Amino acid sequence: MDSEFTMPVAPVNSGGVGGFGGDWAWILLLLVLFGGGGFGFGGGGFDGAYPWLTANMNNGFRDQAIDTSLTSIGDKLVGGQMEAMQTAFAFQSQLSQCCCDNRLATVQTQNIVQSEGAATRSAIQAGVQAVLDRICQDKIDAKNEKIVELTNRINSLEANNYVQNALTAQTQYVIGLYPPPAAV
Repeated sequence: MDSEFTMPVAPVNSGGVGGFGGDWAWILLLLVLFGGGGFGFGGGGFDGAYPWLTANMNNGFRDQAIDTSLTSIGDKLVGGQMEAMQTAFAFQSQLSQCCCDNRLATVQTQNIVQSEGAATRSAIQAGVQAVLDRICQDKIDAKNEKIVELTNRINSLEANNYVQNALTAQTQYVIGLYPPPAAV
């Protein structure tokens, strides 16, 4: 058998060696085997009888402290990365929502402009039609007034002709009743 002892060490958080796992499991195993009370190899503890064991244990504690520090730093980095990703996702969600809101506002504005444009065109057309209708009505009224005036003149002329004809007829009748004296 070899006189040098090789300690089986598993990577941190790997579950240990041979099913015996955990970060501190190998240290606990050494304490049970070589701790005070004389278990196993004689001796009453770590009083210099096994310097290689003391050095290995010190290295193990140091390595464990380093591993714990690195794990803590790694956890903080991962946490920071997760927080940064969540912040980026939240920002991206806000940008997406902002974009959707802007698109919706643009469409709504276009609809308002189109509706107002249609209403304006309709109002202009109605106004123009009202002006044209008024002009047409004024022309119709002027024509009707002229027709009434001409009808009145015709009626007046006809009445004058009737009166004149009646007077002429009466004059002829009177002259026929009383012939003029003969010329001397």
